[in-house]
Amino acid sequence: VAGNGIAAIYTGELEIAKSVGNWMQKLMDLQPEYPEKLYSVFNKSEGLITEFKDDDIRFVMSANAERDQFFFHPGIAAGFLSRLYLHTNEKKWLELAKLYMLIAEKSSDYLWHTLRAGKVAWGNALLYRITKEKKYYDMAIRAGKNIISQQTKLGYWGMEEMSSIDATAELVYWLDEVYQVTKN
Repeated sequence: VAGNGIAAIYTGELEIAKSVGNWMQKLMDLQPEYPEKLYSVFNKSEGLITEFKDDDIRFVMSANAERDQFFFHPGIAAGFLSRLYLHTNEKKWLELAKLYMLIAEKSSDYLWHTLRAGKVAWGNALLYRITKEKKYYDMAIRAGKNIISQQTKLGYWGMEEMSSIDATAELVYWLDEVYQVTKN
């Protein structure tokens, strides 16, 4: 959903972006165990899905995880909401961005050492740029250092579900966002 909001911002459709922000507020309001767990799937018939039969990677991110999870959820949410705040100057979007990032603050060391932390780097870099709160700077740097440490000797990154070109392009973008807050 956050990706749709980002697209709406970039195409000048702020009302659509605000609707996405409102949806993300609703999703946060429904969270029963936050910030220990972030449930990410909702449908009209069941509401927020908190019970699942198969692999839960699509449905929930646990802060104390010791296996691969969709650790990008708080990052893309905070990144989108931070951008929405910058375009509207409505404080509620900044506060919601901070709330989504709270699970990353509590997340296990394991999650910080996955390449999925790239969007968490981006979200924290934006939050630091806006708030100047050191914790966001520290988390952006932590994720950025992790990404750099996993670069291959040939200069690319690889993720199982992405081509190395796609993974490298995405990670370079997130690293540039971190770099932008470190150069001042």
